[in-house]
Amino acid sequence: MARVSQHIQEVIWRVAANEQVYVEGVTVRFGNASFASPHELLLNGERFTSRNIVIANGLHPLIPSIEGLEEVGYLTNEDVFDLRHLPASLIAVGGGPIG
Repeated sequence: MARVSQHIQEVIWRVAANEQVYVEGVTVRFGNASFASPHELLLNGERFTSRNIVIANGLHPLIPSIEGLEEVGYLTNEDVFDLRHLPASLIAVGGGPIG
């Protein structure tokens, strides 16, 4: 499992390194935003004007409301790739790339 985890981390690093070309010259800001017009964005009281605006609201794992889940423990897409040992059993809940 340690070798699998190492391989996964290497792939994640390579993908991140290759995506750098897409963020060169990009300014990232966090806060509360609203549109003043189709080309004007208000972010934390500051006005930004642009032909193109990308809003990336991020992603956090949704922990389902399953009775007993907190007691038995669980992994999310944020921590499953840090496993160094194969668990005795595992159930994947979810679909798509995350599941």
